Amino acid sequence: MDYNLIRSERRTVALELSPEGRLIVRAPRRMPARDIAAFIRRQSEWIRVNRARQEERRAAAEVVRLTPEVSRTLRDRARHELPPLVACWADVLGVRPAGITVTSAAKRWGSCGSNGRLCFSCRVMLLPPRCIEYIVVHELAHLRVRGHGADFYALVGHSLPDYRDRMAEIRAFERGHRFEE
Repeated sequence: MDYNLIRSERRTVALELSPEGRLIVRAPRRMPARDIAAFIRRQSEWIRVNRARQEERRAAAEVVRLTPEVSRTLRDRARHELPPLVACWADVLGVRPAGITVTSAAKRWGSCGSNGRLCFSCRVMLLPPRCIEYIVVHELAHLRVRGHGADFYALVGHSLPDYRDRMAEIRAFERGHRFEE
């Protein structure tokens, strides 16, 4: 079976399927190749079942065609609608972002740079407003707490008590849509 192997200082072996269905194996740096191969063989049913599920979801997903015109429209909307939302929630959280950038990023909805600058994909504008609000609060919270530990989610939860529901909505949106450029 073909796979990508990523070795690190971890203690256990883990399997992951990329969005394209490629098998990714994460293994301890010193684990022998034969042990990794044996683990993969033992997990072959999990791999088969999850690839099939992934393919079913991909086939059922709504296709969103991101033509240059659509991307431009989303970017314009984001540049117009996100700054007031960021300003409002920045006041609530008591933070001041260094600025906002809107990109065409495909892999993440938003990020917070170490310089305090927030970055949002124009694709956030495809989400329901309450999910956009969660992404804004999430990125602003990083100005107070780096990483995704308990303190971070306590801060997010203080501002948005239903943040878990909003995260679930975003995951459901991701599973139900496929973007094509």
